Amino acid sequence: MYDFHPLLTSFPIVLISLAVLSDIIFYFTQRTIWLQFNYFVLLLGMLFSLLAFFSGLIASSNASELSSNLPEQQIAYHYSIAKLILFAYIPLILFRYLRFERKIFGLAYYFFCLLQFTLIAYTGHLGGDLVFKHGIGIQTDAITNISE
Repeated sequence: MYDFHPLLTSFPIVLISLAVLSDIIFYFTQRTIWLQFNYFVLLLGMLFSLLAFFSGLIASSNASELSSNLPEQQIAYHYSIAKLILFAYIPLILFRYLRFERKIFGLAYYFFCLLQFTLIAYTGHLGGDLVFKHGIGIQTDAITNISE
């Protein structure tokens, strides 16, 4: 079965970046199209975060079937941070709607945007370590065939 996890993990970081960029553009132009775009990319970011999360669960279970020598602690930490990303979308979207009501809600919204961006980037870094340091998701039989 093909592992879609590496393909899906790029989208959340790009989409949260676009959300912040669209907010900056809205701030300077005051054109409501940027607010609509912001809402759209936040929802897409949440959707792709869900897809990346569940594809990671599938990839993790497939990897554990292939090898018993996995860095379980690093995988569990990567999983925990990814789960935190999903829950961080709740206040992010809530404060997005409330940000024009009070200034504190706007500050909270930008805080959660920054938090979400940081969590997604950090989770990507952890996933990269799992692949490049521990060889998770690398087919060793393919490497053996190449070296022969």
